[in-house]
Amino acid sequence: MPAGSATRDRLPAALLAPRSVAVVGASPRAGSFAGRALSEMQRHGFTGRVVAVNPNYAEVLGVPSYPDLASVPEPPELVLVFVPADRVAGVIVEAGEAGASAAIVFSSGYSEIGTEGRRLDEDLREAIARSGVRVLGPNCQGLVNFGHGVVATFTGAVATDVPAASRVAYLGQSGAIGGSFFDLVRARGVVPSVWVSTGNELDVTAVDLIEDLIGAGTLDTICVYVERLPDHDGWSRALRRARAAGVRVLVLRSGRVDAGRRAAAGHTGSLVGQGRGFELVTRDAGAILVEDVEDLVHLVLGAEAGLGAGDGVGIVTSSGGAGAIAADLSELSGLVVPQLAEETMAQLGELVPDFGAVCNPVDVTAQLFSVNPDDFATVCRITAADPAVDQLLVVLSMIAEPMASRLATTLCALRTELPVPLAVVYLASHDRTAPARALFAANGVPVYDSIRAAVSTIARLRTDCRAAPDVHPDVTEPAAPVARAAELVPLLDGGEAAVFTEWEAGVVLDVAGVARPRAALAGSAGEAVTLAATFAAPLVMKVQARSLTHKSDHGAVRVGVGLADVEIVFCELVAAAERAGVAGVQGVLVQAMAPAGVELLVGVTAGDDGYPPVVTVGMGGTAVELYGDVASAVGPLEPAQAAALLRGLRGFPLLDGFRGRAPADVDAAAEAIAALSRIAVAFGERLGEIEVNPLIVHPAGAGVSAVDLLVAVRAGPAELVP
Repeated sequence: MPAGSATRDRLPAALLAPRSVAVVGASPRAGSFAGRALSEMQRHGFTGRVVAVNPNYAEVLGVPSYPDLASVPEPPELVLVFVPADRVAGVIVEAGEAGASAAIVFSSGYSEIGTEGRRLDEDLREAIARSGVRVLGPNCQGLVNFGHGVVATFTGAVATDVPAASRVAYLGQSGAIGGSFFDLVRARGVVPSVWVSTGNELDVTAVDLIEDLIGAGTLDTICVYVERLPDHDGWSRALRRARAAGVRVLVLRSGRVDAGRRAAAGHTGSLVGQGRGFELVTRDAGAILVEDVEDLVHLVLGAEAGLGAGDGVGIVTSSGGAGAIAADLSELSGLVVPQLAEETMAQLGELVPDFGAVCNPVDVTAQLFSVNPDDFATVCRITAADPAVDQLLVVLSMIAEPMASRLATTLCALRTELPVPLAVVYLASHDRTAPARALFAANGVPVYDSIRAAVSTIARLRTDCRAAPDVHPDVTEPAAPVARAAELVPLLDGGEAAVFTEWEAGVVLDVAGVARPRAALAGSAGEAVTLAATFAAPLVMKVQARSLTHKSDHGAVRVGVGLADVEIVFCELVAAAERAGVAGVQGVLVQAMAPAGVELLVGVTAGDDGYPPVVTVGMGGTAVELYGDVASAVGPLEPAQAAALLRGLRGFPLLDGFRGRAPADVDAAAEAIAALSRIAVAFGERLGEIEVNPLIVHPAGAGVSAVDLLVAVRAGPAELVP
């Protein structure tokens, strides 16, 4: 049986902690990637056996070299592959036959280059299946596991003396981003103990590695860089297990904008954006989404220092203005700048000049540094000891050398005595404060270049601390069945993508049990008059055409039409559609006018790449994109979850009896939102978008009315999800 074939669902220990390594393609040529990886393995003290595989040499950089893997006397556990892409599949088969259980493929030239690369992808997949070898890559930069002395990479980031490793790991598809991250945090005193460039993830993925690493119990923080969205089920499960294990996950994602993949027709797609399902799943599982590498660095520094352990921020500053800004930003970020206890302020008053401040922010003024700078440490100690303070933020302005280094030395010594975490904001140039910054980095004190960065870090880490893990992280409750679902099948006939008019798609509302005003479709002015006679005025009239998704933009809708005006309004609406070049006009919908109420937008858009659909609610009408007052969650939703979304809107008071208005029927709105989310799930991969805008919410007990509807489906099988 090939090595590893019995445990395909688990990573072999040899990937991150091998006892023997073979470097295929190693050569003594200066600057070669294989040679660099071999040199770094030696320099960082790997204690296992290392061999080279290259038929052209008997020795490479001091280690024995063999013509092929079959010739290696002792089977290697891990194989590093540095050969052209068209030879890799053969090497993987040889590795399995030689007894290896893991390999890292550094070679590029796969799916990233097009058709020929995709063919090589298939060859490599077949080799992996045949050999049983687990493969990291291809097109990756390898990995580092300092805990086992493994430095199997050619990145220049590790070409330096590395201090003691932290309880931080990095996993990412980009080796270059990973190298930059490693270098930036290393320079500021945090060295990732595990660093993995996952490349194209043809076999081993970041999800596999998260699952493997959290089981080791040696990490507090895992940083993940994502380009291609991971499998939804595996990603969600891994994040929830990390959360349950007390491991914080920070996620940096690129590829969030793609002009070629916009939602089909409605407002919802532009409000939600691509990959929103991934973001919501990630957030709901307790991970923190970050915007860029700097953001990632800031959070790692703060996490390692223990920031975010509570709401209360004690601020000590050499500048009253800087302290005021720190207080403002803290409060605006949801943190608390507490009033210090009388006893605390009395103690501070003995040290702080009379024209300073002892009430938090504590302003020691520049005079303290000129008279007795050691008193600054005492001020910090007293402030940190106050019962209301959960972390100490020291904001320094223009304190340059040599005072800067003296102060840094004092604060670094103080750090181990403080009962709360310490962070520093240094509002001075790096060239004037470089020695002091180096001292802070060497002693684990995070230093930020802006007050906003420091406060944002504390606030986001604090939010993460509040997130509660699911009681059953691996259990997903099935969606409630949709009654009358078979009635939706005609919308899927033919398997083609389509955008349906309100008249065609009304069955969606009927199946969901969402009320809609009585309506009928008129093909002529005379028919419109005949139909209108059976309605009570006033009426709403709308042009129906699949190509017409925003009717008001083209004058194709009229509200408050009297019975006497139906014929002329019909003609005017059709003429407006003709002037706008609207194709495929089906007729004009004659609709009873719904009673007044609070207007909502309710939209459900397809999730990306296997992620659940995204349910979005917002204050409705034509200005929804202008105001952007929306909240989103992944579906399907229960009514209680839908109600929670509504309560998250800035405009929720309008539903809740604002300024003496009658409260709206929030329960009915929540039921409607939940029902539409279940319908969306039933469409499965055919879902493009379902949007009701507006959903009018009537006074409590009077229900809701869906007065405009858009349904878009994607191409695919003509069947519903069971």
